[in-house]
Amino acid sequence: HPILHSDQGMQYRSNRYHELIKLYDLRPVCLEKVTVLTTRVSVIFLHFKEEAFHLYDMTTVEKAFKGIEAFINLYNIQRSQKKLKCLSPKNYRNYAA
Repeated sequence: HPILHSDQGMQYRSNRYHELIKLYDLRPVCLEKVTVLTTRVSVIFLHFKEEAFHLYDMTTVEKAFKGIEAFINLYNIQRSQKKLKCLSPKNYRNYAA
């Protein structure tokens, strides 16, 4: 069964969400214990949900994989971040060196 990760947000508590989980034969997974890593992953996932669906075509599984890969590249290399003095990770590495 494919795994669907949830952050236990509003959709996780909705009846329709669980109906769709059953319909598509998915296995829902959510992390109960909050750690620094799960918090960081949740932040990245939040940015993904807010930005990626507007930036990339996700109408097929293949396009979704390409969009996810492009977003990871954007987030990890190109996207400016406040915590890095508003520089991209790549530019911050050069700045810090």
